[in-house]
Amino acid sequence: AAAIGKLRRRHLLLHAGAVAWGDAGFILCASSGSGKSTLTAGLVAGGFQYLSDEVAALDPDSLMMQPYPRPICVKAGSREALAAHYPALADEQPELRSDGEAVWYLPLAEHAWRREPVAPRFLIFPRYEPGAVTRLSAISRRAALERLAAQSFSGDALGARGLGALARLAAATECFELTAGSLDAGVS
Repeated sequence: AAAIGKLRRRHLLLHAGAVAWGDAGFILCASSGSGKSTLTAGLVAGGFQYLSDEVAALDPDSLMMQPYPRPICVKAGSREALAAHYPALADEQPELRSDGEAVWYLPLAEHAWRREPVAPRFLIFPRYEPGAVTRLSAISRRAALERLAAQSFSGDALGARGLGALARLAAATECFELTAGSLDAGVS
């Protein structure tokens, strides 16, 4: 919280997971409980590089995504879904967060951590629905902008500059909604 409080005056911060494949950045923007951390961890297990599972930090002028290196934090349901991809989770004991919830921190290989900024190319709004047919659907940039604004940590701190950055981000990326019925289907 302290880091976000400080960074929000200099960066556009979104409640999102962030990964990269080569020189293409992926922002997985959604509210808590949507499955974004689980999807982020699944993508990293599939070879993507990791930037963040909680906060996508972008330079408001260049829109380059900055790595926000903190371990991926998963809850009990995600732990089960990720067990095949992260076998060490089976032996790990949970840690209790300040709200009393048990969480696990994923051990990532050194090569999984992205060290350099990357340009966002895809903006994806994921939602996990157990058993649903998995579908990826294009959404309008206007709809993406509305969703981005709802998930921004820095709108008031950056003012008009932040709103302009959100609009440019929606215009510069391919925007999708992802409904995933399972982790493997969502990663595919």
